[in-house]
Amino acid sequence: MPRRTNSFQELIALIERKLAPTGAQVTESAMVPETLSGKLREIDILIKCTVGIREVLVGIECRDHNRKADIQWIEQARGKFDVLPIDKRVVVSRRGFTEHAMRRAREWNIEAVSLDQAKSVDWAAALRNPRELSIIRIRFKIIGIRLACSQPTGHAGLSPFKSSCFIHSGIQESADAFGRRLLTRNNVQKAVLDKLGQDHDWLKVAVKFPFPLGMCHTPDELGISWPVNWAEFDVLYKAVRQPLPLQFSMYNQAAVVTSEGIVDEAEFTLAMAQLKGSAPSGTARIKVYDEILECDITDFFMKSGESKNSTKSEGT
Repeated sequence: MPRRTNSFQELIALIERKLAPTGAQVTESAMVPETLSGKLREIDILIKCTVGIREVLVGIECRDHNRKADIQWIEQARGKFDVLPIDKRVVVSRRGFTEHAMRRAREWNIEAVSLDQAKSVDWAAALRNPRELSIIRIRFKIIGIRLACSQPTGHAGLSPFKSSCFIHSGIQESADAFGRRLLTRNNVQKAVLDKLGQDHDWLKVAVKFPFPLGMCHTPDELGISWPVNWAEFDVLYKAVRQPLPLQFSMYNQAAVVTSEGIVDEAEFTLAMAQLKGSAPSGTARIKVYDEILECDITDFFMKSGESKNSTKSEGT
């Protein structure tokens, strides 16, 4: 069965990872076998942890609708929980629950949790500039390519100065696709961002990539493959800074800061959680197409110690 998820489910999973005890495993869209039939059923979030010598399974179902979750959804969740070997049952609704749904959840020993706005939590006193978090996206255009090639064995002549494709590690791709793959590497993006600063209009930058002998080739017009020593790309870069909307909430007994949305093609989910008497912990999760980057953002929020200036979307 294909993995199904949504941004709210990812957000709750991030929060649960921050609150889970050491060694606990938090899995999204987990496939769990039914107790009697063994048939696999999907549960939004599954938490495995050890209590004493026993493994405990916590099942969480999530609902992201524009109105409060009703009794029908609680009944649906109970129907799923009843056939699975789940020790602790939890349902989470972004908009909360109706009174009847809350009553029925208590009757069936299902914990109902919502993201309630944190009116009583003094985040400003606990955190450093909590409303200044931003994501920085790097846009770029390749406007030129220069190559240095070695002569193929038994062939004399000038190396091709223009190339329509590259062969790297046995994979052939267009010059533009090859360049974009190299230029979106995390270390390249970080170096460029350090040069650009947090906000900058289009700036031309030359980025050079050396290759070990024989690793990269480019064919000429006659189909002869030339070993590439290095490729240098002329690139126009632009850094775009986008503030993230932060929501300050209570999740059960934990104070949380959350954010989610889309910037260009990048989907981002952010969660920071703190239980009373414990140190806060935060993670930003950024997804661009099939690439996912997670980075720790705890230092950004803390008043004491060295802190990062911003959360950067490296590799995006």
